[in-house]
Amino acid sequence: MNRIIALLLLLIAVVSCKQEEYMPEPYGEKVPYVEKDKKSLDALLMDSKSHLFKIALDGSTVRTLLDKEWKNLPLTFLVPSDAAFTAAGMTQEKLKNMSTAALDSIVLYHVLADKIDSANVHATYGSVRLKSKLEDKELRQGNQYASSAYSYYHYLAITAKKILLNGKTVGDYRIENAVEADVIFIDTFLKKPEKTLWQTMKTDSRLSMFLEIVEANDDSYAQSFSLDEDPWFVYNMEEAVMKNQLDLSVDPYNPGATYISHQTSVFAPTNEAFIKAGYETAAEFIRLNDAHWKYRGQYLRFSDGAPYNYRTFHKNDSVLTYHHGWGQRYYPTDGGGSGFSTVFFSNDLTNEYLGDYILQMESYDPNSQPRMTCPYRFSRENGQLKISLKNARKGSEPATVVEQDILTLNGPLYLVDRLFIPNKF
Repeated sequence: MNRIIALLLLLIAVVSCKQEEYMPEPYGEKVPYVEKDKKSLDALLMDSKSHLFKIALDGSTVRTLLDKEWKNLPLTFLVPSDAAFTAAGMTQEKLKNMSTAALDSIVLYHVLADKIDSANVHATYGSVRLKSKLEDKELRQGNQYASSAYSYYHYLAITAKKILLNGKTVGDYRIENAVEADVIFIDTFLKKPEKTLWQTMKTDSRLSMFLEIVEANDDSYAQSFSLDEDPWFVYNMEEAVMKNQLDLSVDPYNPGATYISHQTSVFAPTNEAFIKAGYETAAEFIRLNDAHWKYRGQYLRFSDGAPYNYRTFHKNDSVLTYHHGWGQRYYPTDGGGSGFSTVFFSNDLTNEYLGDYILQMESYDPNSQPRMTCPYRFSRENGQLKISLKNARKGSEPATVVEQDILTLNGPLYLVDRLFIPNKF
């Protein structure tokens, strides 16, 4: 019996032994891990023959910032080739004669205020919004009640090992690690936007009818009302002015303060689009409002009878709202969560990405304040982007995008050759 007990104790001892007791003794010398040596930013620029960017960098204040305030900050430099600089008219002579402020503007617009997480970008469907180090302290983002200095952003995506910035392919996606920052070499000189959506459209004669119609509607919304008008009705009319959302807004108590209050993508219809729809002049399209003037700003109803407080609009706004507001005239004014972004570049305009994209959440009563989703369908034909309404009038043809990704201060501008006419218009 004692022998059996001894054998059992020996077996337990063997089973309970730790794995380490059976590990062989290590031999040889330990090899320490050494991080791969990083080159300086200057060395990378010289190796890549990006001499013109280096000239701009040397003449800017960014060089000092890298040694002091920006030391150890996560940064990514987007470095255009010398050929890209030259194509943009930025020659060596011109760069050397530019002011420090002008060179700062160029360099800071090409510096991202973060390092790019490649895995995150690859896993993200659609562009990633990345802040540059360039700000305009004279221009404010927001309104007179809450604002900050206007910041310039880039929208980045990776497709087939190519990098896209703001809807355009700018080179191969390859990140180099310098001591001071990460570096991506690109084939395009990035020009910052200088104008708003409205200012950009005003310079294009192809959009004269569209702008004339929007201005006519805005003028009627902004007119004076008698004191016995319902105050909420009057407020709705003032809020309906569209130009303020597409252009700079001014603080009424401080005219020197200007704001970018709204950012979106605009699908501006060309004069040809109106003519194709049977309207030879802007006046013809404006006259559609006449028979419906007395109904402006009133509550409307769904077909099932649920009350629905639309934003106020004219008859022709039921078309225009799909061109300059993603259908926002149909959003409930007194319910639902805050709206989601409508800033999208052409590579993001796909049914897979935006087919069910939520523009505004439903409220506690989804019958009267429903969820609003993307109103468009997207397709490509012979490389051209086409857009149509999901609730388009029967027989409507998709609009062809004749120009895309026009960069402005408050979002990308697209030009389309057909009107977005909804069903039962």
